[in-house]
Amino acid sequence: MAAKVVYRKSPIQEAIIEISFEIDSSWDQTVPGVLFSQIADRYPQRKQTNLLNFEVRKSDIGIAPVMNQQSRIQFWSEDGLNVIQVGVGNIIFNRLRPYDDWSSFLGRFEKDFPTFVEVARPLSVKSIKLQYLNRPQILVNWSTASDYFRVGPQNPYEAAKKMRSFLWGVELDCESDTILTLECGNVDSTESEYKFRLDVTVESSKPRPVDINQIIEWLNFGHSEAELAFESSITEKARKEFEYNVL
Repeated sequence: MAAKVVYRKSPIQEAIIEISFEIDSSWDQTVPGVLFSQIADRYPQRKQTNLLNFEVRKSDIGIAPVMNQQSRIQFWSEDGLNVIQVGVGNIIFNRLRPYDDWSSFLGRFEKDFPTFVEVARPLSVKSIKLQYLNRPQILVNWSTASDYFRVGPQNPYEAAKKMRSFLWGVELDCESDTILTLECGNVDSTESEYKFRLDVTVESSKPRPVDINQIIEWLNFGHSEAELAFESSITEKARKEFEYNVL
């Protein structure tokens, strides 16, 4: 059995599972309310958010930006660490810091996703996304960042020219239908120091049936790919900062 690394000071600020579906044209607006009635013992707080989305669409007269508003209902656990969000044709599971572990996060998904399927009756899965937003609480500067992280930009100029900010990313093929995106940048910057942002996203746009076993199989695959990408992006010094333990 391969060794498993766990961190007492996990750098994960938020873990996200998002699934989009093909749905009947007459989406039942009562879905969030019925779902809430069945999960309220675990997610007693209900909130509504409105999101603005921008798309670029082509037409006979050219290309134009289109703005639309989407409503999303959120169900929060009592401690404010676990969230389920439901919109038209999609569901999102969030775990906020402090992140516990993959088995716990996946276990909550396994428990509550079938309830959503029973209530919403989606036709098929359009896409699945697993995302880890990492915000290591390590202050670095432009010369010490490489002591902790193996990814990021190089300053093409002499040392006297300081970088003020950066955004670096790469897309990698995991399988024919799965893409891994690794993105990093600086946050909470001062003139001399900053914190590192390191986000890992694994996404599949392969249509598939609404089969819990198939979905969980892909999520475990996506988690393994995300874990490998993260571990390949940090140094032993960073692992010590996160207080790692090998199981």
